[in-house]
Amino acid sequence: MGTLTRVRLVFVAERVNVRLRFGRPIQERRTDRFRREVWFTPHSSLALVHWQANRYGTVVWWLAILCTVRPGDVAQTIPHVTPGAEILLKADGRERVQAMLQLISRIEQQGIVPIAVSPHYWRTVHNRLAARQPLPAYDSSQHEAYRQWRDLQS
Repeated sequence: MGTLTRVRLVFVAERVNVRLRFGRPIQERRTDRFRREVWFTPHSSLALVHWQANRYGTVVWWLAILCTVRPGDVAQTIPHVTPGAEILLKADGRERVQAMLQLISRIEQQGIVPIAVSPHYWRTVHNRLAARQPLPAYDSSQHEAYRQWRDLQS
């Protein structure tokens, strides 16, 4: 398990929900009735959504699209992710998180699997979110161009 990235998922009704929006873990283990752990191989893409509330309402709402790393690679520290990962995109606040969830849904509606989307695209979306600019679309022609570029790199 030394080369794998562990993500802890939590669900307590009406209080906290840390879940995957997309990603393909290679292993999963339930630790108790509220928590489970999933593991990813290096260079896997995943989206982690964290929502938390107290009796007054929502206090935390963020979404991060991550790329897992190999041992020795540079990684950022992210709650629930061990040892860390490369952050491709981070959105916080209800409006931004909902905009990202809708964007991911639009990508899926085109038949594109989100884990295969270009990391460059996610970084561009992150920068647009930060600048409060309109989010760029991702279509099949961009996806095909990325796939061809990736194949040339291998």
